[in-house]
Amino acid sequence: MSDGFAAAARYAQQSEERDLGRFFYMAGKAMASAVPSTMGTLMASGLMQAGKAFKGRETLG
Repeated sequence: MSDGFAAAARYAQQSEERDLGRFFYMAGKAMASAVPSTMGTLMASGLMQAGKAFKGRETLG
């Protein structure tokens, strides 16, 4: 799992994405690629679901 969180953190540090939905979705994809296990998939799915919830938003309230 540390590889997956590291991949998501690298994405977050390098990303210039302004759409929070796309940001979380892509962080989840990075995690899923780095940790193709069941737990990695579950954690990545959480980030990707956050992406759906924040789609089109540029700020958190």
